[in-house]
Amino acid sequence: MSAYDLIATLAHDLRSPLTSVKGFTSTLRRNWQKFNDKQKQDMLETIDWDADRMNRLLKDLLDFSRLEAGRLELKRQLVDLSALASQVVDRIAKTNGGTHSLKTDFPEAFPVVSADLGKVEQVLVNLVENAVKHGDPGVVLVSGEVGPAQVTVRVSDSGPGIDRHHVPYVFTKFYRRGTGQRHAGTGLGLYICKGIIEAHGGQISIEHTDPSGTVFAFTLPLEEM
Repeated sequence: MSAYDLIATLAHDLRSPLTSVKGFTSTLRRNWQKFNDKQKQDMLETIDWDADRMNRLLKDLLDFSRLEAGRLELKRQLVDLSALASQVVDRIAKTNGGTHSLKTDFPEAFPVVSADLGKVEQVLVNLVENAVKHGDPGVVLVSGEVGPAQVTVRVSDSGPGIDRHHVPYVFTKFYRRGTGQRHAGTGLGLYICKGIIEAHGGQISIEHTDPSGTVFAFTLPLEEM
């Protein structure tokens, strides 16, 4: 992908949420009294979510430049991955149009990790949104597992799987699985996810893929608290 193509793709991806924000803002401003509190809340939440989408696109571009320069910085704090996963799933569930059932499954007393909250959230949002965007209607599950020295977080969907010829390239920059609206994007999301997880000392991979579904997994090390 050339610099021109990257800019054109970013402009295209920004247009959709920007149009949504503009439309709902204008509607509320002109017809505030016509809507009940629930309708207003729903529209405001959509505006907030689309504003976050635009912010994430710009952050992707900034993170990409930092990764390329070897200057990705982490602001570590104690992160509750179980709570974070629930928050991400709840937010995305409100915008997926009911085509997918989004769930979490974490053991009780799941340990906290030392991590950059915003960047781990960025990874989770990317993986869950990809599962909704590319996966067949069905269940998208975010689950956690505790190991002796690390925790593993998995995001699984209900198909159709990733062609085995595509698997080696999924985490490379600018790579997209196909063309058309379903595959629109900069091709930077998973490349940035890989950089973020590896900067934390973890790993990210496709753990399983076939027509029944795909499982992405990432690990984060446990540290003595």
